[in-house]
This record gives sequence, structure tokens and C-alpha cells, in this order.
Amino acid sequence: MGQREFIKQVPNRLTGVIIGLVFYYNAEFLSEAAPSNWNEFIEQNMQLIGVLLVGLSILKLSVDWYLVTSDDGFEEKKT
Repeated sequence: MGQREFIKQVPNRLTGVIIGLVFYYNAEFLSEAAPSNWNEFIEQNMQLIGVLLVGLSILKLSVDWYLVTSDDGFEEKKT
């Protein structure tokens, strides 16, 4: 992966982080709109989805950044 491909992927990963934060912070308010016996379940699951989206997006962004910065010229040696 080159730097251009990495730069093209950054907005997608940041979108995942933003959507995850929206899920996490709005979980309490959206759970209040549900029937009373589902409040806790919906809140916990929306927080879980938000944390997973943020975590996985940051992990993917970090791994891609590492692969771009630690390019040891394998592609050049191959050809």
C-alpha cells in the first residue's frame, strides 16, 4: 500500500470513528424512546456498537499507517 492509497482511506476510517461516537453518545437518549423493558438493552448495545466502530476504525487506520511508514521496498525487490 502506498501513501496515496492510505490518504484515500483516511476519510473512510474517520467516518467510522465519527459514526461510532454518535452511537456511543446518543445511546442513552435513544434508549429512552424505546419501551421501558428494553431501555437498558438498547443503551448497552448501542454503546457496544459505538465502541467497536471507533476501536476497529482506529485499529485499521493504525495498521495501515504502520504498513505505509515501514515500507521496506518489498515491492521494488519483487520486480
